[in-house]
Amino acid sequence: MGNLIGDQIARQISVVVNQAGTADLIANTNGNLRIRVIGYYITADAAETITFKSGTGGTALTGVLDIGAQGGVEHIEGMAPPGGYLFECAAGADLEVTQGGSANIDGWLLYELTPAHGDNTEGAGFGGTSTA
Repeated sequence: MGNLIGDQIARQISVVVNQAGTADLIANTNGNLRIRVIGYYITADAAETITFKSGTGGTALTGVLDIGAQGGVEHIEGMAPPGGYLFECAAGADLEVTQGGSANIDGWLLYELTPAHGDNTEGAGFGGTSTA
């Protein structure tokens, strides 16, 4: 289902997170689209750190997020303002989750694909300071 917001097509998609080690979480096969993360919830079975990145081995979109054993880092959809997002990848870039260790992480991530409009803004986040 898509929502038309101005000239942006916002299609919210959720993905299950289940990995042990650094991996591309979402593959972006369209160079004209950006992945915008709206919310996430991640837990780990042991102490772990993660960083969200734009592209494989690319630009960090977040700082290092600590996850305690049986703890969790949480950003629910309600934390991003309406029409906003937490962070976004460069146009055509995959979303990578880099782990500091090899703990099993689980959870979910809510994202949307939006047109890139030719700019190169990354990680503007929190409600549209991006020029996209």
